[in-house]
Amino acid sequence: MVCLWKEVLKEYLNEFAYMGECAELSFSLSVKADSLEITWNGYNDSMPAFASGLMTQMQEMRETDLEHTFTQVKEKQLLEDKNF
Repeated sequence: MVCLWKEVLKEYLNEFAYMGECAELSFSLSVKADSLEITWNGYNDSMPAFASGLMTQMQEMRETDLEHTFTQVKEKQLLEDKNF
């Protein structure tokens, strides 16, 4: 279930990630035993603003209706599991 929510988060942050990639900045999400690990990559003076923006986006996600996104990600995962 945690991996499913990680994919929802990635989908939600997709546009933000694209803007970062245009500035040679990126991040990755990893699920740990009791936490979510975020790793930032890039060599740019904008890194602090990028990291702060990512945290802001994640906070705003709590106020967003994610039912449609969750359903899409769930269906994709079920299809991948079935094809596995």
